[in-house]
Amino acid sequence: MTKTTMKLAMVLALLLSCGAWGAGTPAVTALTSTGSLTAVYSSACTTATCVVVPMNALANSETWQITGTFTGTVTFEATVDGTNWVAASVVPVGATRTLTTTATAAGVWQMNTTGFAYVRVRCSAFTSGTIVVTGKRAGAVPPAQ
Repeated sequence: MTKTTMKLAMVLALLLSCGAWGAGTPAVTALTSTGSLTAVYSSACTTATCVVVPMNALANSETWQITGTFTGTVTFEATVDGTNWVAASVVPVGATRTLTTTATAAGVWQMNTTGFAYVRVRCSAFTSGTIVVTGKRAGAVPPAQ
């Protein structure tokens, strides 16, 4: 085997072992998830109360865009085990870059997702309108060896 062939084999083995392909890949592999929230979350996520995005070994950030005309609040959350959700800090994109865990108006927010199994936006208060949530995963490709 040449050095180049060995390097390619090692990179392929690394990618397979970290879940980039094969059995470790989440069932939902879309990089973008969108939903319209129109009700307050009670005890389980539905398409009207949450937008959930699965993470994988290569995803390290999520960008959320919230649009629509609404009166309500969304909470950004994350989980390591898929069961216990906690509020997750996000940074609004724009002039004021102060950490927050909720949003009450349209805008774009970014969050670090390293180590989480799932992230979500949950409707935590709702009065009227439609809250349109779009989440997009991003990650780094492992460097060539």
